[in-house]
Amino acid sequence: MIDIGFNFISAPTLQSGGYDESQLDLVSNWTDLEGVNIGSLFEIYRDLTWQQSQDSTEQVSNDFAEYMDDVETNGVQFF
Repeated sequence: MIDIGFNFISAPTLQSGGYDESQLDLVSNWTDLEGVNIGSLFEIYRDLTWQQSQDSTEQVSNDFAEYMDDVETNGVQFF
């Protein structure tokens, strides 16, 4: 996962779903990279940052549409 600062975070997945919050770690803190496929790691990061970007863009669009609705229904007035 990525945090608000776009730091790549890791945590073990729980069999019951979700992840173990007590074991959150920054991927940049990893020192033992034996067996880690860096290409796959970067692909995951790219997908997560793309999704975050899309979510942010969608939120801005929704906020703007709501604002325009308020203007059209006199919820917001210009002087």
